[in-house]
Amino acid sequence: MAIAPSLGLSVTLAGVVPVAHELLSPADPVAWQSQRRIEAERLARLAAFIGNGRQSDSIVLAGDPAMELARWSDDHGVTLLTLARNCGHARPELGTTARSLRDHAAQSLLLVPPGPATADVRFRKILVPLDGSPLAESVLPVALRIARDHGAQLLLAHVVQRFMRPQPIQSQDLCELEFEIDRHSARRARSYLAQMRSRVGDKAIEVRTAVLGPGDPRTALAELALKERADLIVMSAQGVTNMNDVRCGSVAEYLIDQTNTALLVIRPNLTCSFSLEASSDAKVPAHLIA
Repeated sequence: MAIAPSLGLSVTLAGVVPVAHELLSPADPVAWQSQRRIEAERLARLAAFIGNGRQSDSIVLAGDPAMELARWSDDHGVTLLTLARNCGHARPELGTTARSLRDHAAQSLLLVPPGPATADVRFRKILVPLDGSPLAESVLPVALRIARDHGAQLLLAHVVQRFMRPQPIQSQDLCELEFEIDRHSARRARSYLAQMRSRVGDKAIEVRTAVLGPGDPRTALAELALKERADLIVMSAQGVTNMNDVRCGSVAEYLIDQTNTALLVIRPNLTCSFSLEASSDAKVPAHLIA
């Protein structure tokens, strides 16, 4: 509900009633209707709680949650799937439904860690990882729209990857070369982020930049999110490697599994411009909250 208005998207609340042994025997129609009614009432209470003047539809599905959510989303042109991480763990983890949708669904994903239920959520700091690829940069308009609505600060981050020296070669000249390469990469990274900052072009939004490394982008970004107390990460599912055979790249997958921060993972189906106009028809469903 906090993100939908920023992107001009409507909201559909979804509940899935599991059907045990659905392939072995038909469901009891009385039990199914009872479960469906209970779930519909739960969604109605939830909609009333989080509504605050904002309308949402609801849908009750039956069967395997991941399969039914993916099928309904494909059939109805859903843009964004919103799911919670599992509760009751030292670190929030993905349940089987969220993991399956992460690995197989075509829709963008918003993954939310456990926390107190509130009807009004405000983001204060949005972390945007950038690796120099067009895919990573394509999320900037989305992050900017959310920042505008929430009055949030944008933190653009780039991680300089470590120079891989040949092993087991060791020499003073090689050490000096490694130092110069790292320094040159950091200088280029600062220039790159300055360009991205100017591309945002909204003086009403505070934009900071952070050059990290040299090091592993996965751990560096996870540590930055924790250090900066970012309450939302907006990133592309794929970056510079752009592997066609997987839905999420290694950095996105690591942050999904390792961070406590709300994470908006954007796939090619979610695009918008830097303009203030709505990004899509408000009648098109955007979120599924399972």
